Amino acid sequence: ERPASLVTNVLVQKRTRWKSIVGPRDSYRQTHRKTAADNVSNDGSTRRDLLAYCIRRAELYLQEKTITVLDGNADMEEYQLASSVQMQVPRKCPGWARRPKHGNQYGANYLSEFKKEIEELFDRGRITNEKKLNPQTMLEHIRNKYPHRYTLPGETEIRQEISSLFMKQKKKAKRNNKTR
Repeated sequence: ERPASLVTNVLVQKRTRWKSIVGPRDSYRQTHRKTAADNVSNDGSTRRDLLAYCIRRAELYLQEKTITVLDGNADMEEYQLASSVQMQVPRKCPGWARRPKHGNQYGANYLSEFKKEIEELFDRGRITNEKKLNPQTMLEHIRNKYPHRYTLPGETEIRQEISSLFMKQKKKAKRNNKTR
């Protein structure tokens, strides 16, 4: 492992040709290649694309001596200091940054307080087909029973509870058929 990548995990490599950075030209650009005269616009300014901007900016930094370019094989004092650093980073299990779940997708769930009543209404419909109720009607019965209550389950929650009661009923019927 190279000293430069010990602390920063960054590896700098030398590139000698722009082609290796930019990539090969596509066939359209090769056939419609512009000359040096085409790169200068009408007002005398130079090319205005990202690559040209980066080259001009790097040239400016080098001329002003604000940055220096060092060979990647050069020994630097910072590399020697970084090689002696031992960082103790505790390992965390996957998912450690996830927020804990709280509540439901659509707000609070008030079904637990009314499960027995919904099951009673469901059982009435199971015994007599004429007394079967849909979730909206079950919610109306609960509203009539608790007129001043605002924390009532929604139709979707009641529908889910009815589905689970149906599943329980089917499992019970299967167990009874197996014992016979």
